[in-house]
Amino acid sequence: MAKTPTSRVRLPFQRASAEQEADGAGDGRGEPDGARAQTGGGSGGSAAGRRPAVSGQTVFYLVLGALLTGYTAMAFGMEWQTTAGRVGPGLFPRIIGVLGVAACALCVVQSMRAARAADPAEQSARSGSEQAERVEQAGGARAAASTAQGEADTAEAERAGASAPAPAAPPAGGSAPADDEHRRHPWAVAALCGILALFVTVMVPVGAVITGSLALIAALLVCDRSHPVRSVVIGAAFPVVLYAVFVYGLNAQLPPGILPL
Repeated sequence: MAKTPTSRVRLPFQRASAEQEADGAGDGRGEPDGARAQTGGGSGGSAAGRRPAVSGQTVFYLVLGALLTGYTAMAFGMEWQTTAGRVGPGLFPRIIGVLGVAACALCVVQSMRAARAADPAEQSARSGSEQAERVEQAGGARAAASTAQGEADTAEAERAGASAPAPAAPPAGGSAPADDEHRRHPWAVAALCGILALFVTVMVPVGAVITGSLALIAALLVCDRSHPVRSVVIGAAFPVVLYAVFVYGLNAQLPPGILPL
């Protein structure tokens, strides 16, 4: 005679049987109330325990901004114009200080936003890793089967690759083209330092226009040798424009040198 399953009526304060406890644990109904409360209030707890969005970059920009603020205060204490109507010693320090403080403030805001955006991403990655561990534990047999299949595919690929021709070796005395892009060029740094030293040395006797043009053309050719015409045009025109701005616009004298300016 077949046994017909019957539903049992559970009275209040009655302890469930072992089968019901096992079923409840299997489908998640037997989860304790404390765990549910902890799971449900996870977002609130994480929001309450969130660390302040201050990173090392934020501290660096704050310190740099404080230094630039003091520099700007000292710059505003100097005269920006002389009695003769020329540019004073405080004009350019004021401009540099104001721009530097504004840039530091912008960098502080951006670094704090980046730190706040990284905090939820870290929490989601942590929860994703926990979920991945559960899935890995539940699918152990499936992972073993896929591993065996992968080993078989690897063995087949090795047998197929044994008959394929070997790749061509890189040229002797050099490395791959990808490595050339990441190489450093200390000679370029040394050349720029030499150009700057010569510029400072001969600017007064030769003149600002000639020295500036030659130095800028040489620096541009060192940094970008693929566009020589553009380097020559920019290097010859920029010092002339800068000389006109200082001498005729700002009434600041620059060494004319050998040119009758």
